[in-house]
Amino acid sequence: MSITVHIERLVLDGLDLDPRQGSRMAASVEQALTRLLAADHALPSFEGARAVAAVDGGAIEVGDRATPGDVGGRIAGAVHHGLGARP
Repeated sequence: MSITVHIERLVLDGLDLDPRQGSRMAASVEQALTRLLAADHALPSFEGARAVAAVDGGAIEVGDRATPGDVGGRIAGAVHHGLGARP
């Protein structure tokens, strides 16, 4: 099985990012979410092409020293949970 994640639009309220940080974070979220989905056999089946219009990932806490990669991993975890994953 092959999983490809493409995020067309990522809305991050409350984060002050320059364009470079935003693109790095989006790539980080896609990579982390791809890993989580590939490893999770408890999620509903994603057989065949599937698009999800929106996922509410809830809120995450971000420290002052968090890197785009750190934040991207947290966002991926929140989206993963929003898709129905169990913690």
